[in-house]
Formats: sequence, structure tokens, C-alpha cells
Amino acid sequence: MLLIGLKFLLQIFLGRKNSLPDPSAAATAHMTGMTDTMIDDRWARHGIAAERAREWQALGFGVLDAAAWSHHKIAPVDARAWERAGFYGGDLPSRAALWHHGGFTPQQAIGWGALPDRSPGGWVFPPSIAVSFRDAGFTPARASPWWRRGFTAAAAEKWRDDRFPVAVAERWVNGGFGDPDTAAPWIEAGATPAEAALFMRTCLDVDDAIEWRDRGFDPGSVSGWVAAGFTPDDAPEWAARWIQPVDAESWRAAGFCAVEAFMWRAQRIEPAAARFFVARGLRHWHHQRKGGESAISRRQRVELRSSRRIHPAFGSP
Repeated sequence: MLLIGLKFLLQIFLGRKNSLPDPSAAATAHMTGMTDTMIDDRWARHGIAAERAREWQALGFGVLDAAAWSHHKIAPVDARAWERAGFYGGDLPSRAALWHHGGFTPQQAIGWGALPDRSPGGWVFPPSIAVSFRDAGFTPARASPWWRRGFTAAAAEKWRDDRFPVAVAERWVNGGFGDPDTAAPWIEAGATPAEAALFMRTCLDVDDAIEWRDRGFDPGSVSGWVAAGFTPDDAPEWAARWIQPVDAESWRAAGFCAVEAFMWRAQRIEPAAARFFVARGLRHWHHQRKGGESAISRRQRVELRSSRRIHPAFGSP
């Protein structure tokens, strides 16, 4: 009896040893004593038809492992490829399925960090994020800096296509410029995000705002000139003569240029009074002769002095 028992145990041991390396042997070893109908019923209970079950068995899958992969609509050959790449056990079949249905091979998935301990660059992308960056033309290495800074693939693609590095893009996005098309002219002009934002509050047109900046106007002064009807082209000649926007508007409405206004203002004469003198032919009263003597006649000097006393638009004598 003892010899018979030892012989039986030896047969069991040898049978197990010989079955493990060979998938086809493993597929039949556990079925000893079971009819084909019984085997088919067992697979059928997991939703796997008999013909499909043979494919799983031929690749060495047991019914439970096959059921896990089949649940995620992974074919037997693909499932074997994912397992060989390291996606087996626990929830890895379900995770592998996300990558597989995203169009990744096992090695591509690993390249995007599907298995964190094997990630080539230390990055770990969720499958959906990896899909979006891949479809936007990024490699994992190029996508990682953008994703770590909070960029979506669509946003990163826009900044990349405009040839801005991620550090520049991050700076301008944090400054309120999410669209590279809006930020690009300011970046080329050498402005900071804060400076650009101040100008844009006053002047919605980017080109005009940049032109005001290029002409030397600060953001706080632009609104006054715009309200007075001046453009970046004609405001500088008034500002260069220390004439404020409101005054410049009055002088221009009275028909004077910046130079004329400056000369009249030097005599403390207001626009209405200047118009009074122009109407009397005194437009050039302020021109000088050699030696500094006034070119106007004695009668005109008298008229000017008396007008200062009686006309409310004149400055104080």
C-alpha cells in the first residue's frame, strides 16, 4: 500500500511539473475526468463560447483569467501580449484595456507611464491624457512639461505651434493671456504680461495698445487721450509740449495745432481768446523780430492788453 501511495503522489508531481511550461498541456491537465460538455459549460458561465474558449486554452489561459480579459473585449492574442509586457494580476487587465482601446501597444503604453515603476522618464500619464497629447503630436518626453504645468493637449498644441516654450506660455497664461495669438504681439514687443494687461484694459485693440506703448505712453494716460479723441499718431506732439488731453482737445477743436497751442498757452491765453485774436488777424502775433522785439504793431499790443482785462477767456494779465 505504501508503494502504491508513493507511486500515485509521484505521478501527480510529474504531471504538474510537465504541464506548466506548455500552455496546451496546462489547458488539458485540469480537465482530466471532465467531459467536453462540462468544460464548455464552465466557460459558457463566463460568457465565453466553446470555440473562443479553445483559443484562450491554447494560449494557456484559465477560465477566470480569460474571463477578465474577455470582459474588457481584449482578444486572446492581444491579452497574451499585454501579460507578457507585465500587465497581469489585480486590476492590470482593466488598466491595460484602457491603453489598448486607446490605440497603444504594450510598449507604447509603458513609454507613457502605464507601469509607473518602468516609466522611462518618471512620468505617469492617465490613458485619456496620453491619447490627447499623442494625437496632438507630442511624445511622452515633450508632453510631460506641458502636462505638469496644467496645460491641456489642445492648449499646449497652440503654444507649441506658435513656437513658444512652455515656460513662456505658462508665464503669459498665468498673466491672463490664454490665447497665444493675443499674447504673441506683446511678447514680440518685449512687454510683460502685467504691462500688457494694463494696456488692454484701456485699449481693446492689441495693435493700438502696443502702438501707445511704443510711443512712450503709460497705461494710465492712454484712457485720457483716447477719450479726448486722439490716436497714437497725433497725441505725442501734444504730450511732448506738456498739454493735457482735455486741454489738447479744446485747442484742437478751436483749430490750433500743438505748436500754436503751446505758443498761445505760453502767454496764458485760452483757446477762445486765441480764436478772438486770430479773427482779428493776430495769428502770428507771437513771432519774434531779431533782438526779441515783438512783431505786432503798437495798436495790436494795446488791443491785446485791453482784451486781457475784459474778455473772460483770457488768462490773468
